[in-house]
Amino acid sequence: RFDAGQAVDPVVLAAANALRGLKLRLMLDDDGAYTGLANQSEVLLQVQEGVDLVVGAVMEKLPAEQRASMQKILAQMLSPALLIQSATREAQIYFSMSGVELSVGESAAINLQQPSPIGGGTLPATFSVTMKSATSDAVVLTTATTYDAAALMRMTRALLEQSGKPIPESELAKVPALQLSDEGRFVLDRKLGLARELVVNRNISAGPDKRLERWEIRLVRAPQR
Repeated sequence: RFDAGQAVDPVVLAAANALRGLKLRLMLDDDGAYTGLANQSEVLLQVQEGVDLVVGAVMEKLPAEQRASMQKILAQMLSPALLIQSATREAQIYFSMSGVELSVGESAAINLQQPSPIGGGTLPATFSVTMKSATSDAVVLTTATTYDAAALMRMTRALLEQSGKPIPESELAKVPALQLSDEGRFVLDRKLGLARELVVNRNISAGPDKRLERWEIRLVRAPQR
């Protein structure tokens, strides 16, 4: 979302327009477990369109000798399959919480491996869930995922080193620490026994630079049982 009067890079705006209206239609089995995307081909094409706009604009600004290494880095960071995997991995975690037993005000936490948002494998993270309220109709949970800071730094350095040029340790030491965390709100329909709504905010910061990503997942149609 762009505020009125806000200066927006034309390439960012074009990519945002390419992704406008993008919807991930999740398929669940009778037990509420995630089984895949009903519109995966459509989603991959739309995400690829947005990625191509961004990558093309970056390539145009680079000297010819730097393009190959940067293309490799961006292909890893902005792979449509990786972006979709990250979103659906979250969905699998949240929908799989059906059946978790918590009292109002009680929390639980687990350690897990999450896909890295910058590519290159998975990252250790701590996932916690807190029961906020419970009625006969619905249960509301809040969630938080905190990624291991040291692993984030190692992955960031590995990504920078893929640029093709040796980076002195003195320069690597100047790279600001990357912080990444997710906060979510999860609504479970007690009559269906399934999640019917999820909102996740991802907070990313590196030094003074900050970015917020947000996605929403809603149950459109109850499964036939």
